[in-house]
Amino acid sequence: MREFKILIVDDNLDNIRVITNILKTNPKYNLLYATNAQETFERTKEYRIDLILLDIIIFPIDGYNIARTLKKDPNTKEIPIIFVSAKSDNESILEGFLSGGADYISRPFNPFELEARVDNQIHIRAAQEEKIMSIERETIDIIATLGEEKSIGTSSKHIQRVAQYATLLARLSKLPQKQINEIGLAAPLHDIGKIVIDRKILNKQDKLSDEEFNKIKVHPTVGYEIFKDSPRDLFQAASIIAHEHHEAFDGGGYPKGIKGNAIHIYGRIVAIADVFDVLTTKRVYKEAWSLEKAKEYIELESGGKFDPDLVEIFINHFDDFEKIYKHYK
Repeated sequence: MREFKILIVDDNLDNIRVITNILKTNPKYNLLYATNAQETFERTKEYRIDLILLDIIIFPIDGYNIARTLKKDPNTKEIPIIFVSAKSDNESILEGFLSGGADYISRPFNPFELEARVDNQIHIRAAQEEKIMSIERETIDIIATLGEEKSIGTSSKHIQRVAQYATLLARLSKLPQKQINEIGLAAPLHDIGKIVIDRKILNKQDKLSDEEFNKIKVHPTVGYEIFKDSPRDLFQAASIIAHEHHEAFDGGGYPKGIKGNAIHIYGRIVAIADVFDVLTTKRVYKEAWSLEKAKEYIELESGGKFDPDLVEIFINHFDDFEKIYKHYK
């Protein structure tokens, strides 16, 4: 169950306590607080806010202007706002909606009414996210399939296996569920940058020349450039994975040559998932390795190509990775 962050904005601490006492019993709500405009803007930058409960009479910038500012910012304009105020006249309520409010609650309010209205906005938020996520999933599936066909000349289960290996490794590493989901959905795009590489090079059976390999090494940056400007978390994850899955823990990878924890956890996880699948499947330039030989290689490269902590997890749960291999073989 996803946790929803609700920001309560009021310069009266008693008002904040009242709302907190009503909503805190819901385990899916994470309540945050702000007492003025500056704190509000800071919280929305620091956290992924799902709903704002906003008072109107706040100094020096009132709730209406706080809402207008949030709605002008592309990073916060989609956050729903419920005005909660002692101002109950029609003009004030209308101004609330004109300022970008999704709902308006007048004080004094019925606690059950507050809960119901908050829950309604959270349900709308969750439904919108699921719709967007569904579209993003379909988009990723299409792009990844096209990229895979370009990469090896025929459709394969490589992208499915890499996604499954990466998801399992992320889960075993006890990452937050949101990150596990992002890795699983974005991992299929790890090699999308290969769409710009000459197919003759990608499908060459003989050893690549230095010039050809340098052309291959461009694809992580190309993949990064495709997705880096997207405001969507999922495509940001895709840009990271595409950019960093060929980096090595000891700094000997490419394209940036970064090392250790400077490599994003997404890149470190997909690096193992990708190499393991490449090793254990037949390619135009190589025969498939046995699972045991691939396992030994991953273990040998602990601290070299791969994060040693992730390698340890991979080795200790190898039977689970073997099950995925057999399922998608």
